[in-house]
Amino acid sequence: MITYQETKKRFLDDVKLDVIEEKIEKKVFEKLHKKTAYNEVQSWMNSMQYMYKVMEDMKIPDDCEIAIEYRIPNSNKRVDFIISGEDEKGRESAVVIELKQWQEVKKVMSKEAIVKTRRHGKFVETTHPSYQVWSYVSMIEDYNEDVRKNKIRLYPCVYMHNYRPQRDDDLIDICYDFYIDKAPIFTRGDTKKLADFETKTQ
Repeated sequence: MITYQETKKRFLDDVKLDVIEEKIEKKVFEKLHKKTAYNEVQSWMNSMQYMYKVMEDMKIPDDCEIAIEYRIPNSNKRVDFIISGEDEKGRESAVVIELKQWQEVKKVMSKEAIVKTRRHGKFVETTHPSYQVWSYVSMIEDYNEDVRKNKIRLYPCVYMHNYRPQRDDDLIDICYDFYIDKAPIFTRGDTKKLADFETKTQ
């Protein structure tokens, strides 16, 4: 189920007019019958400003479709942001983006695809974001009939717009190479790189 769905142009207008978080919140309540926590609304306000900078790239067609808070069938998992259209060969495709506001990451060598990030003042274990979005895409391919029927090509990636990687950064440690290869990571300052990634797959 798609919560918010609009064209690129409409999305840009909604962000520019500062109504994007209100529209998403309203749709979540209407379609998922769920009240949104304050911190989640704040995260939309923050993240959608960064996605605005990515999506205003002229190479991304105005008529491509934007989906926000897509709930994966047969699960309670929700995808943050999807951009769908056609690639250069006319095939239907979609870029599936996991948005993170993290600023710190520590690797966890003893567990597969697990990292630590700071939440509420302390480090806690969670799934590596590349693995997370790659697993979401796998679930969509398994359970979304339209994706299977129309052979829609899905391209997962991560956008950590608050994160500045350091030398020998734990986020991109070699132990996570398999997942990063499946779902590349874009960080603070990578607006153009993410836009280029989107246009190459559209």
